[in-house]
Amino acid sequence: MPISPRQLRFHHDRWISAHSRGQKLGRILLGAFLVTGAAKAETVILKPSADAGISSFSQHIANNFGKSTDLILGSVRKGGVGRMLVKFDLTSLPKTAVINTAELRVSVSRESSSGGAGARYDLRRVLVDWSEGSKGGQSGGKAVPGEVTWNARKSGSDLWTTPGGDIGADFSGSTSASQVLDGAGAYSFSSTTTLVQDVQAWVNNSSSNFGWVILSESEDQAGNVRRVSAKESAKSPQLVLDYTIPPAILPPEFKGFSLNAGALELRFRAEAGNLYAVEYLDSLVTTPQWMVLTNVAAKLISSDPVIVVPADQPQRFYRLGIVGQID
Repeated sequence: MPISPRQLRFHHDRWISAHSRGQKLGRILLGAFLVTGAAKAETVILKPSADAGISSFSQHIANNFGKSTDLILGSVRKGGVGRMLVKFDLTSLPKTAVINTAELRVSVSRESSSGGAGARYDLRRVLVDWSEGSKGGQSGGKAVPGEVTWNARKSGSDLWTTPGGDIGADFSGSTSASQVLDGAGAYSFSSTTTLVQDVQAWVNNSSSNFGWVILSESEDQAGNVRRVSAKESAKSPQLVLDYTIPPAILPPEFKGFSLNAGALELRFRAEAGNLYAVEYLDSLVTTPQWMVLTNVAAKLISSDPVIVVPADQPQRFYRLGIVGQID
């Protein structure tokens, strides 16, 4: 079976001097290298922690849509543009989670009554904080201080760089994913490298999580408006994540040592699937260069190896580490 090398780091140490009949046999460094073993895959489906629409219709500019059941996306023949903000709380995921795939699912509740072809919509990472607000209904309601609107990410205090948010300042200049939204039904912003990177960054640093904005690539072409279900509806957006958690590996340790026929014997427990190395130093220096004394091949079952050190090396220092695993 192939052995896969892993990135290793020294974990801890403890020095013990071994003596027998007054003879100093050597000094043993009880230490460990930590490695990542086989990871366990998990899938989770999350609902938004916050979502809101922002609209440039003249009567909507100062309105909040934080509790509306569906939100305007795209542009209408009468003029005006709608965009959607959506955010997911990822703090329930383990800090060590490695995101493999990420998919944002949305549902178009209805298209414009005047028809109009579907359009491609982009998902972009939001770079600044915003506040969902509490206004509902198809026309929303007058925002109170702190609620997101077309002009302000927090009404009364923080404005967007430009009304509706600026690509490159308020929203990422790169697209995380894109999808054509047409007739009523379910759609998916499928997993891309950038989408996965967005989520991974937010898992690693929750304070940078301001979610995404969804906006049409054809906002200058009137008539492609769609309404997308918000989290208050039965067809809430969903973020589907597949991730893995590297298992915790117990550091290896020497279980004992003894003198036998003038030689030093080192004993340890070798768990199944791990490749071990015993390393040594002839003397302690500021930047030690450990040398490999021997490797213990990975086994399918656990064992208790005995490493024999010649008696003519009484002053060496030893340590034990895991240096690979069976895949």
